Amino acid sequence: MGSGSMRIRRKKRKLFVCQGAFWLEPHRPKGNSCPYQLVSSMKAVVYAGDGRFELIEKPIPKPLPGEILLELSCVGICGTDVRIFQGQMQSRVGPGRILGHEAVSTVCEPLAGGKFQAGDRVAVEPTISCGQCAACQQGFTHVCQNLRILGIDLDGALQQFWAIPENRCHHVPDDVSEEQAALIEPLAVAVHSVRSAALRAGESATVIGAGTVGLLIAILAAKTGAKVTVLEINPYRLEIARQFQLRALNPREQDIERSLLNFKQGPGMNVVFEASGSTDGARMMTSLAAVRGRAILVGIHNGETLVNLYQIFSRELSLQGVRAYSSDDFSEAIRLLSGGEINLAGIISGRYPIEQVQQAVEQAASSASAMKILVDFRLA
Repeated sequence: MGSGSMRIRRKKRKLFVCQGAFWLEPHRPKGNSCPYQLVSSMKAVVYAGDGRFELIEKPIPKPLPGEILLELSCVGICGTDVRIFQGQMQSRVGPGRILGHEAVSTVCEPLAGGKFQAGDRVAVEPTISCGQCAACQQGFTHVCQNLRILGIDLDGALQQFWAIPENRCHHVPDDVSEEQAALIEPLAVAVHSVRSAALRAGESATVIGAGTVGLLIAILAAKTGAKVTVLEINPYRLEIARQFQLRALNPREQDIERSLLNFKQGPGMNVVFEASGSTDGARMMTSLAAVRGRAILVGIHNGETLVNLYQIFSRELSLQGVRAYSSDDFSEAIRLLSGGEINLAGIISGRYPIEQVQQAVEQAASSASAMKILVDFRLA
């Protein structure tokens, strides 16, 4: 937690909309006066450039046609947020942007006749497709060639209230905690990755990189009945993987290629997931794969990265990229959490209030003992 003195506000106040104004339910009504507080502004955090975030006050947004108003509960800090913080996406994200795309929230102002009611909890699927490009026309809206992502290309979730299209929201069942609901978006990436691999029981799989997405891929891959090995150099992440009963190895401490396979005597890996975004990961992605194995590229590689094409040729490997997820993948992620099939509480390594977003992102970027950091709007 960002501060030992922070406390969770157990009962959340409700925001009401009446005659075009916002009214907040007080903690304790006073006397015979109106029991509601008129509010017009909220806290938000904007990226200010040069590795800095600024806390600002801004008007509560008014939903456009087709939009609903949400009150944020928890927002996960993603690796993409860290890359923006480190200045790696300046051509796409400039100063003034509100980041955050892994979000769970409560509906404040629903659409008349819409699918949600005030008080419903929702997770946000942050992708917005154009509906016109070739990918969209084929039904592959998650790889839309004009794809925009809330929290990257448009303002995101690091604000107390957020107006977004209703069709980007999914209902969160009551048995899913706020903290784990904030993991639905990265879990959807893992769902899509494992589905793309068509992994079957009894097959062997290696996951290179045990950040949040890599670890989630390994957890889901193991659920298929596959024999899973995780490769990671960070001792903290190795220990987290082992707590999920996964076989986890450090490639800097042993000859991984020798320990996992020998192509003259063994079959190699049926599936290799590259989730590290590193040059070493790209090299191992093809070297560890068996004849006719499947290499699934999940990690983001900046610019050109060397890949051994001869290994792809000589073993007839299949190479599949994973950019995001479909709405069906997002729904499956919710189902997995709701049914109790997986419990991801052990992935969360820190919570910060909105006033400490700078510290939250710095911890996510630099700490050797951080997995998933949350911005928790309930902290007071």
